Amino acid sequence: MSTLTQRLGGRLEAAVFLALGGWCLRLLMTGDSWLFLHPRFRVLLAGSAFVCVFFGMLLMLHPLPRPHWRGMACLVLTIALGVAGQRGLRPQGAESLERLSQADTPAAFTYDGRDYLPLNLAELYLLTESDPPPGADDRFALQGMLLPDPEGLAPGVLLRLQIVCCLADAVGVGFRVEGGKLPPPDGRWVRLLGRLRPVSEAMAEAARQSAVSSQFQGVFVAVVAPGHVFVVEEVQTISTPAMPFIGEIRMEPPFAY
Repeated sequence: MSTLTQRLGGRLEAAVFLALGGWCLRLLMTGDSWLFLHPRFRVLLAGSAFVCVFFGMLLMLHPLPRPHWRGMACLVLTIALGVAGQRGLRPQGAESLERLSQADTPAAFTYDGRDYLPLNLAELYLLTESDPPPGADDRFALQGMLLPDPEGLAPGVLLRLQIVCCLADAVGVGFRVEGGKLPPPDGRWVRLLGRLRPVSEAMAEAARQSAVSSQFQGVFVAVVAPGHVFVVEEVQTISTPAMPFIGEIRMEPPFAY
């Protein structure tokens, strides 16, 4: 390998590290890091960016005698896939988790003289697992995608993806829904106002044994509450929210609707 090739390779290796660190910093500055990692891992991403920039500057000053061409190719591919994923994964109109203001959600939605507590599907799911579960008079407001029930146990399923670590391991969380006002379950986003109804033991057992997780198109794993059905009293068709995913779970008001 000629001296010129070694020098160019060393500078290129440094540039690749700097580019990777710069892209990580850009994710943090633009708020797009949630597309790849849950916001709780922002510190880890910032540390990774610092390490890449540090080694990039170090290699720029002291290039290695033999550049690692395969390693550089892998890093370049990583950057390219990341940039493409940043564009492809971002839902239209989506915002950063940190940019969403909780003040946009009212303390309660009111319909027909009754108040409905807004919360997300994962929070309501955990409440049904608590002791005691919500009562028959408790009313809630939920939002999500209205999909067909693949097992035919209810007219539809209200589903929403929850980000655990990143979009790669997102889990669908939902409830079967019923009510005379339900629109066709065609994937539209809706806000449902209603209450919970415990199901029979037979239906609960059938729901537990059904392979729902493999039936929703585009959802790798889904968990649908087996012991309750959400009885809909009012339906409001809404546009896809700025943050379509569940990124936070709270166990007391104000909930992360």
